[in-house]
Amino acid sequence: MEAVAAKSRSKNSMIELWRVVFSLLIVACHTTALPKDKTEDFLFLSASIGVEFFFVLSGFLMAQSAEDTPPREGRGGKASLRFVISKIRPILPTYLFALCTELFVASFVGVPQKRSLSELVYYVWDILFLRTAGLQGDSMDVAVGASWYLSAMILAMWMLYPLLCKFRETFLYVLAPLLSIFMLGWFSNVYGKINFSLAFCNGICLGLLRAVAEICVGCCSYVVCTHLRELAPKGQLIRAAATIGELGSFGAVLWAARYCYRSQTDFICILLVAVGIALSFSGLSFTSLLNGKINVRWAGKFSLALYLNHVVWVRMLSRWKLPISFRKQTLIVFVLSIATAIVCNWVIGYLSRQFNNFKKHIRSI
Repeated sequence: MEAVAAKSRSKNSMIELWRVVFSLLIVACHTTALPKDKTEDFLFLSASIGVEFFFVLSGFLMAQSAEDTPPREGRGGKASLRFVISKIRPILPTYLFALCTELFVASFVGVPQKRSLSELVYYVWDILFLRTAGLQGDSMDVAVGASWYLSAMILAMWMLYPLLCKFRETFLYVLAPLLSIFMLGWFSNVYGKINFSLAFCNGICLGLLRAVAEICVGCCSYVVCTHLRELAPKGQLIRAAATIGELGSFGAVLWAARYCYRSQTDFICILLVAVGIALSFSGLSFTSLLNGKINVRWAGKFSLALYLNHVVWVRMLSRWKLPISFRKQTLIVFVLSIATAIVCNWVIGYLSRQFNNFKKHIRSI
């Protein structure tokens, strides 16, 4: 068990790279808000399926974290709160950078966008990641364009993690599968799709329900992964089949994002994402040989910075309405978003190093 736990905590190189790919896919999705004429087509029709990847992956890692946590330390409300805080802490610096960028661009770049005092006051719910709880005040204009995902993920984990820790096997083998089936079935029958963010139904945020359902799918993916790890012997045929399954699953999702409209194919894509993640973490595929051999420490930070810093440029170009083609506007959004993400990580890294040096200096006095 200790060996498995140690292995699970190591970085999965392919998953880290897939983070970047699906972050770019989400950027492509949001370019659909850019002005275009009737003769131009969108590059991706349902690229927001990338959000499903991150929700399912979050559920997988949550189940993995609960497995690695000793029983005495993993149970109770305080342990759950520590888990939630551990998720917020690395996100917050990037979020605050994106918020400052959003306010600066909206106020001084291009066509200035005035924001009322009430909008700025209600930003406190965004900073606390509580927007999907319904604490939106009188404005649905979130402080950082894509931050609803973080709010939904954190609130969903806050609800699910204590259940997972206290009733681990019951949650993984009963509650998670049933919640996934019933909630996704409800979305399928009522709406025929699942790409909701801050839409509310009877006071409940559909984006939050989306997060709960897909995080439960991630927990189911973890269960499948644990059983796949037991396959023996790990011959070349098994490795080849696992590699084809992993790359084929993610490849099919990318194909669907490019050519399929949002519909019930979303639910097939969620299944494919869960299969791909389970196979990737199982260690059966040839891609697992990359673990520890390539530097992927940058990928997670870059994908988060890209995700949080791209909507500001989509909003800016939407206000400008430049007399250029949709594809050129899309290229501008990608260039500015990637550049902003790189600057964001550099600034955070620089400030972090300065803060650590300051602490060392204080301790030495």
